[in-house]
Amino acid sequence: MKNLKIWSLALALLVAMVGCEKPASEQQDEKPVIDAPFKAVSTDKLPELIAQSWKLVEYAGQPAEFDVYIEFTADAFDLYERIYGYEYLYNTGTYTLSGDKLTGVYANGDNWNNEYTIKIAEKPLRLRLIESNGAYAEYLAEEIPAHIKAVKPETPETPETPETPETPDTPDTPEQTSTRAYSYFL
Repeated sequence: MKNLKIWSLALALLVAMVGCEKPASEQQDEKPVIDAPFKAVSTDKLPELIAQSWKLVEYAGQPAEFDVYIEFTADAFDLYERIYGYEYLYNTGTYTLSGDKLTGVYANGDNWNNEYTIKIAEKPLRLRLIESNGAYAEYLAEEIPAHIKAVKPETPETPETPETPETPDTPDTPEQTSTRAYSYFL
């Protein structure tokens, strides 16, 4: 009788432990983003599809750990990035769409880091920018919150040209290299 009680208790404990375990389908890493099917889109439709606001949701196959928003208009872009700090950095410029290739130039004349191949997924609308080395950034169509757009500086009616001090003819030092704010995503 004593063995029957021990076996019954062990069986009840085993059933309780198995009942608390998650099903195998729930044990896999849950992706916070929807794995939508990306495809090439007719180049005629691309300009109207990308002309909106986008939020970075994935980079190189991993969920984004920082905030990046980009808004494309007819031929310009506004980029808002919060990478390591509490404040958003703002960049702007123009872009060119040639077929499914996207390139751009910042307002100060610096080119983007890459030429990107564009893929689109629908439902929900997503944009994938693929670099030449295969790495990609994935964006979800989403409005940019007003508090983030507030970091965009107002443009004066007549831009002032700052005076540049004369520098001696010496090789570039780290302090004299590009004046563009670095962007991780374009």
